[in-house]
Amino acid sequence: MKKPISDPGKRYFRYQEDRQPVVERTPEQKKIFDEYFVIENEAFGKTPLLIVGLVLLVVGVILALAGMKTAALIVTGCIAAVIGVICVICYFKYKTYKPKTVMTDAEYEALVKKKIEELDVPKLGMERLGLDPDEVREVRPIVLKDKVIVPTSLEVYDSEKGVIHSSTQWVAVLYFTDDQLLAYKLQFDMCCSKRDEWMSEFFYSDICDVSTKSERNILEMGDDKKNKIEYGTTSVDIISTNSRIGFVFDSDNPATASVQAMKQKIKERKRA
Repeated sequence: MKKPISDPGKRYFRYQEDRQPVVERTPEQKKIFDEYFVIENEAFGKTPLLIVGLVLLVVGVILALAGMKTAALIVTGCIAAVIGVICVICYFKYKTYKPKTVMTDAEYEALVKKKIEELDVPKLGMERLGLDPDEVREVRPIVLKDKVIVPTSLEVYDSEKGVIHSSTQWVAVLYFTDDQLLAYKLQFDMCCSKRDEWMSEFFYSDICDVSTKSERNILEMGDDKKNKIEYGTTSVDIISTNSRIGFVFDSDNPATASVQAMKQKIKERKRA
């Protein structure tokens, strides 16, 4: 059973502008967008604040105009109008997050896992690269995956766990044949139809380097972008004389062992 977060603005930064270039979302994508990445923003969590402010403003103006010759009515009207203006300003300026039932991190990540399984990226990569299953039967392909933080992605940050969740994900598969390393990378978004693909082919003898680089990054979140969150990434690039493909991992991604296995297999094939 889903539980409402009592103070989502304290732990999560979920209310954000829709930065994705889409006109329509599928029902599944809209559900994820509405229930996980966005929480309605409402001043003090009470719409009546705006209603009271507008009523006081209108009543104040009427009293002030009606009592042009009566000082008491003019003063009363002005006071009511000023309070009304203050209420309206507070409604639009001082916003808090309205508690609502939302999708949990675990539920969202389960949907990501399900989506990746449905895409069947290893099979898709073989089709895109024109590979025959017999060509890669000897060495099992390596599958790499992680989230992506890009200008069009939407993010949720859990400050208690220090974890960032993103709407954009990537999955890559590395295939090893007798004389080539072939790579297929798919990047997709859980909230829209945006999808990108990369394919590269490397002869082992042409691979110059498999480089890694660690970086610290800053993610700005919240309506005013004042919440700056630092996170670490590790970049891995496969470089040859005429081709290149790269992968960016979050610092807590356990794919290090897979990257090391990839390096070892490349060394073995180069020596063969």
